[in-house]
Amino acid sequence: MPCSKPLPILGNIAYHVVLKCTVLIRLTMADNTGNVQFLTIEQFKSAIGATSAKVLKNHKTGKLFLSASNGESYKVEQAIDSSKEMKVLVADNDITEACLVNVSSQAEEMFTI
Repeated sequence: MPCSKPLPILGNIAYHVVLKCTVLIRLTMADNTGNVQFLTIEQFKSAIGATSAKVLKNHKTGKLFLSASNGESYKVEQAIDSSKEMKVLVADNDITEACLVNVSSQAEEMFTI
């Protein structure tokens, strides 16, 4: 469903779909200008000067975050799956806004034009 059309769904589901569309558009636009990069976990730890990092859950909010041994905290995709490949997304070369995400090297072909 294109992001520009109103969604027929209400509540949390509609919000989730809109959020996913917004993120995909932002990443596509940033990727075209070369402002998005994906770092391996080791590359990320080296870039921030950390020897280790842990994904923790805030007991008050229930949200996940990445706590690094350098004393800094970073964002984590809230539906992260540790059994799948993970990388750290860095947009606009701003490592302070880095986010641990699942990545997939496979793309599903939708159609040929």
